Amino acid sequence: MARALPLALDEHIPLNYNIVVAEAEASVTEHLQMRACLLLVLVAVFTGCSTTSTRKFEACQEETVVKGRGGTEKTIDGVEFWESGDPERKYEVIGFLYEDGGAIWTSTESLRRKEAIIVKQNGGNAAIIETERELAGRCRNGTPRYRWVSRLVVVKYIG
Repeated sequence: MARALPLALDEHIPLNYNIVVAEAEASVTEHLQMRACLLLVLVAVFTGCSTTSTRKFEACQEETVVKGRGGTEKTIDGVEFWESGDPERKYEVIGFLYEDGGAIWTSTESLRRKEAIIVKQNGGNAAIIETERELAGRCRNGTPRYRWVSRLVVVKYIG
């Protein structure tokens, strides 16, 4: 009885070559699909969590010179941010900086660095923080969700 010989172009190529190639192609396709899904999820998360920040500087029309009583300040990028109280020296109010940073996903220091640039651009040395954040609502699990809202009094030191 004659035995049927397998049909192969080369004796060194295993008979299950086509199966191995098909499985490898499927594995690569699945890998690419998983990477595409991961990329879509990351894009959705980061665009959904991004904040659109609104900053508006409003110059003060009247000259107001004040002698402060002191308080608590933190210096960021050369600008003093007064978290409580005001500078214990003479200063002039030169304007107000309004910041609506949306949901808080970035650090306070990151926002202060951006505000410091505006304070300097408008000739200020310091900013007195009047308000900081407000409750925007609650997540399904009860966790509070805040919005960054602040009004800073921009001042220039005298003398």
